[in-house]
Amino acid sequence: MSRTFINLLNIYSMFFLLIWGFLPNLIGQKVALSNEVTIRSNSTYDVMGEFNHRVIMLQDNGRRITLFVFDADFQAAQQYYIVPPQNSSDVYGYVPVDSSLYIYYVYPDSGYNMLALQKISMLDFSTYNSRTLFRMKRSETGNFRLVVSKDHSKHMIRYGKSDTDYEVAIFDTVKDSIFHTVPVVLDSPWEDGSISSQLLTSSGDYYLIAGNPKRKNNYEYTLYTIKSGIFKSTQFRTEEPLTGLKLVERGSDHLIFLTGIYLDAKQDLQAGLFLANMDQLTSTGLRLNKVTFQEQVLSDFYGREKQPSNGINDLVFSHIISQKDGSQTLVYEQQREIYRSNMPGRNAYVPGAMSIDFYRENILLVNVDNNLEVQWQKVLHKKQYSYDDDAQYSSFFMHENPSALRLLYNDEIKRSNTISEYIVTCTGQVSRRVLFSTDHSDLNLQIRNSTQVSAASTVIPSIRKNKLRLVKLNYN
Repeated sequence: MSRTFINLLNIYSMFFLLIWGFLPNLIGQKVALSNEVTIRSNSTYDVMGEFNHRVIMLQDNGRRITLFVFDADFQAAQQYYIVPPQNSSDVYGYVPVDSSLYIYYVYPDSGYNMLALQKISMLDFSTYNSRTLFRMKRSETGNFRLVVSKDHSKHMIRYGKSDTDYEVAIFDTVKDSIFHTVPVVLDSPWEDGSISSQLLTSSGDYYLIAGNPKRKNNYEYTLYTIKSGIFKSTQFRTEEPLTGLKLVERGSDHLIFLTGIYLDAKQDLQAGLFLANMDQLTSTGLRLNKVTFQEQVLSDFYGREKQPSNGINDLVFSHIISQKDGSQTLVYEQQREIYRSNMPGRNAYVPGAMSIDFYRENILLVNVDNNLEVQWQKVLHKKQYSYDDDAQYSSFFMHENPSALRLLYNDEIKRSNTISEYIVTCTGQVSRRVLFSTDHSDLNLQIRNSTQVSAASTVIPSIRKNKLRLVKLNYN
């Protein structure tokens, strides 16, 4: 065989690998890649969804909203600049609701701060409603985030003097008005150092739960609620130390329940999960429906590694999914962060002397029926390690459709990567497959920041230097 033929064969082989490295290697799905958008350091970017076969991405620089509209071929990105109600307006928050975009602004006027609402059509990008909702004192605006119900129909605006003394106004998109403005007084700050979770339901009820994990062997918690415009607080105790509390709304009947993790007697390991129906809460205590980690789960979780005999470390609640059979699937991820010195023998408190190692590893799925009884538990393996990057390329994203859950993730955290997925049915059947590779494509995919835009499509952002591109993954 001649040297010329071998050289040609090598060239053709390299060309084939370049093409194959980017294209999906599975029949039944296709990938589209958008044009580049230059991103600005003072802005945040968020995919709103797909409207009239066009994907819309929002840019927020704190003062003005810009919409990037990608055409049906996912190429051209036309820009629409949204004019705020006042030149001095600051963006408070935004929520996509059906084919509309609700934008909340705060602007000063005569010694007060005014809260304004602007509604934009995602179909023709016109402003069809703009008005001021109410005013508040300058000192009461604060840096509070907008709280949104899962179905996006209720929005809660929070403002007041402090983290423990404030008011909430709840906006109903169906009635197109604020239907509650309620004063709230908490026993202690819940955002800093306390176990906490908050939930705004699709009916407009508000729940907030808090405790004090810093007090040893004190398992006292407070549940704050706003129902029918009435604020109420209820204290309760548990027999076990809890962590990772999360209030969730069950999709089938809108029942509110509490979930989290309980610790072993020494508070060294996570011994299992728990679920509790909030309607059963009494002043004397809360009955926990415990889900002890099965021996098979512990064995699957640690594999060949040396495993603790009765628990797990570093599990964090991630999602709850309502299945079509009425059951719920709870999703937990193993998250760990390690701080280390870059300058051995030197003062570790010198700026820049510390690094953070990020681990985002195994996923635990627990499925429960309508009575909160466990049907199955599954461990999905992944190993993701990075440092000093806020784990922005780690973790996973869940694409939901009626037949199965698809958990997308980067196999490894490096410049070139392989995108894989776990496919989980409502009965707990699990399969894994490779979707595509990003070798030679200049893509750095941030899987965890993906957006599902339809039952068959998910949009994944890629940021490389100051360039943002969107990858649209279509399941046929």
